[in-house]
Amino acid sequence: MFNTPKIMYKGSTNAPLPITLLYASDNAVAQGDFRAAVDNMSGNFKSAPLTAEYLVSKQQPPPGTIIFVDCYYSNFTGYQIIQFLKKSKLFFKIPIVVLSKINDYRTQETCWLLGADFYTVQPDSLQEFALLLECLVKLDWPTRKRDKKEFIYSLKNKITA
Repeated sequence: MFNTPKIMYKGSTNAPLPITLLYASDNAVAQGDFRAAVDNMSGNFKSAPLTAEYLVSKQQPPPGTIIFVDCYYSNFTGYQIIQFLKKSKLFFKIPIVVLSKINDYRTQETCWLLGADFYTVQPDSLQEFALLLECLVKLDWPTRKRDKKEFIYSLKNKITA
């Protein structure tokens, strides 16, 4: 159900800064695409799978965590995942990026109202997908405020701070 690769990003101080990308999807193809994009990100990255139990383990997520959610599930919805995360004392401050293959206004509006930070249509190209993830990882998440004007995220209108 959840595929959660953990990656390391080498920052400007040359000290490894842990960045954990959690990906919530029950679609095996989407999970494979996410893993492949993470593996194709430039820089000093390592990936290792974590289990679904992590989200319900009452374990504090590491600093630098970003959660990516697929909106469409067979048994439940990405909306339910976003609601769970925003109600959780452990996860409510963690940035949530919705990855979707569909560019639908109603879906985007619902994700915004539930508390997601960004909505992005997943690129078909593996290289563009990896670049999109790199851009999102490099954002200054601790100081960034949610902004509806910037909610729809793409490589064409990427935000740099």
